[in-house]
Amino acid sequence: LPIALKTAVDFVLNYDLRRQFEAENADAARVRALVEQAQVGNVELQRDVLSYAIKGNFDRRLDRLVRSPDDVPWLAGTADLAEVVRSMGLEVNLWKTQNLCFQMLQSVVPERQAKAGQGDAAAAEWLPHFNKLCEQLGLKVNG
Repeated sequence: LPIALKTAVDFVLNYDLRRQFEAENADAARVRALVEQAQVGNVELQRDVLSYAIKGNFDRRLDRLVRSPDDVPWLAGTADLAEVVRSMGLEVNLWKTQNLCFQMLQSVVPERQAKAGQGDAAAAEWLPHFNKLCEQLGLKVNG
């Protein structure tokens, strides 16, 4: 691509990615598509800007999840988004997100495991999504 066009493409892809992470409900499929476009187009990601937006997004997502742990679609979307972010290879400071996830691992998961063991379908659906989220955030899940 001519340099002017490449600059425009880089700007638009980075802008679109940042807007996704600044949105209340980032779309993991859309983010994945943008990341793939960036890889194919050899787009230079604005690492600092995107890392900051991702951190804010995940902090908000986990705050909401702590308040509403039964929101399975929100949990699933958060886990999917975490998977996409991990594939981006950015260094993102997710200590708050990881701490909130760890707190849920200690306080919510045992109850969900017990309910799933008693045949509760909602708890059984919840656990794999939470385990995926923990895995993508680098937290070890036992069981």
